[in-house]
Amino acid sequence: RQSLKELYLDGNQLQTIPTDALLTAQFKQLRIISLAQNMIKQISADSFGNNIRQSSLAFFYDTASLNQQQNPSLSQLIKLDLSYNGLKSIDSHSFDLFNSSLETLLLQNNEINSYNLKFIQSLYALKELNLDFNLITRLGSNLFSNSINLQYLSMQGNSIQFTNQNLASSNSLNEFSLSIDETNEIENTFNGLIQLQ
Repeated sequence: RQSLKELYLDGNQLQTIPTDALLTAQFKQLRIISLAQNMIKQISADSFGNNIRQSSLAFFYDTASLNQQQNPSLSQLIKLDLSYNGLKSIDSHSFDLFNSSLETLLLQNNEINSYNLKFIQSLYALKELNLDFNLITRLGSNLFSNSINLQYLSMQGNSIQFTNQNLASSNSLNEFSLSIDETNEIENTFNGLIQLQ
């Protein structure tokens, strides 16, 4: 169990993140979790065990006090696939347990709207984000302000209304995929993106 690096639970009709199973098993080397094609509609702040940070991390290490810099299970996760779930709600702190390691987040083919995107601001290490075919109509002006490592962003199949926003804070962005016919006023969106191909 402790040497497992990839875990695929696709197509199992799961309705929630199997938090207890993931934490109890203490997958210390787990790097990839795929939960695609399930029925997970909501991800709360404690879906991945974030609530243990508020009390103690003794659950992992049999010790009464432990600071946040130590690495519990899942804190080294680099890829998470939650596509094709019908996902509607994501708490802004849902991914805090692995916000400094997560590089790839796949959320395509869900029902995520513009008001459920605040989690992006805490994903500092994120390099790839796929939000294709959701219900996104607008982007907050500072949504990508912390996305300094973001290289690939795909938002096809959304009806996004761009209003003088740009993605300049994501200056490492190499590829941005968007259905042009579903957008308007995108002229200032790409200002400052010198790496964009």
